[in-house]
Amino acid sequence: MRDKLKYFTVRSHMDHRSEIPLPPDPFKKQLDIVSSELRKTIRGNADIIKAASRFGVYPSTIYKLMDGRPLSLSVKKKICTRLVEPRVDDGPNQRLAVTLDRIMQVHRLYKEKSNLAAVGREVGVTRERVRQLMLQGSELGLFEYSTYKPPVIPKQKLLAEYQIHLSLQRVAELHETSAGHISRLFAAYGITQKQLHSLRVAALREGRKKRLIASYRRIRKELGYHPTATEMERRSRGWHRLYQKILRLWGSIHAFRSDLGIPPSTERLFAAWQQDPRFALLVAAERARRKERLLVWYHRVRKRLGHDPTTTQLQSGPESWRRLHNRIRYQWGSFGAFRKELGIPTSTKKSRSLRRRYQERGLDLERDAR
Repeated sequence: MRDKLKYFTVRSHMDHRSEIPLPPDPFKKQLDIVSSELRKTIRGNADIIKAASRFGVYPSTIYKLMDGRPLSLSVKKKICTRLVEPRVDDGPNQRLAVTLDRIMQVHRLYKEKSNLAAVGREVGVTRERVRQLMLQGSELGLFEYSTYKPPVIPKQKLLAEYQIHLSLQRVAELHETSAGHISRLFAAYGITQKQLHSLRVAALREGRKKRLIASYRRIRKELGYHPTATEMERRSRGWHRLYQKILRLWGSIHAFRSDLGIPPSTERLFAAWQQDPRFALLVAAERARRKERLLVWYHRVRKRLGHDPTTTQLQSGPESWRRLHNRIRYQWGSFGAFRKELGIPTSTKKSRSLRRRYQERGLDLERDAR
């Protein structure tokens, strides 16, 4: 290892002492002229590519030539040869020159058609290749082409719009983007397809509820009051279907009425009132008043007949007598209990003898009773 270091030290010392002068550059004068001309004519990347194609070199070589950096002898010779005999059918940058022509052709067609797919069909390439060529032309400074940047939509706004439209395509049309971009945004926000399905089901359920509420309000407007559950079940087939759907979505008619802010029905209020201890006292007082009115009514009939009427007389008499008989039976349970409470004896034999006397005299008991 020491011998190697000693060898390199001696060799480098000898090279430093014995410097061999370089021969003069035969192409320096011509290259200086080319470099000055390039600095005057080149204004952008497109001119760099044209110059590289003109001399058959790479664009990096043109940059080196303009900056005065050293070039290899073969490259200098090629550039000087092209000054005398310009050729475009060979060289490493011939492909770049063809691409530049293709870029200008694609740009001209894009200005006419304004559609990447249509330009691709015209030129015979894909839509993506047309977009790449347009981007290359924009980077070279040949023209301005701004690429489409998909919009970034906030998560809450995206969810709210999906709940309204229930379709990725409709949301995409609203923001002038693709359904695939909306789907990728959902995935980026951590929203799964299962969650989207749940949102869709909930939105459809809310929509059905709104339609049922609208139908119920039409019935409310037709009746002039809020219908009861019994009316909705027995009124018509349409009302019955509406009632069944309300039960299916809300669970009960009371939950539906509570959701709409409708006060409870009379039946529910009565059921709640029955739990109050004052209810029995009020019912007893009301029943006593009704019995008192029936007694007044009964004494009026008795005064007209001149005796206590029988069940047959009340039932075969006028309509008001029949109503009196029915209400007596409802309040006392039976007509016999009513007579027993008033202390009236059973009138079976009396009524038979009375009817017999009327028949013997040729009188009409039913007519006199009226």
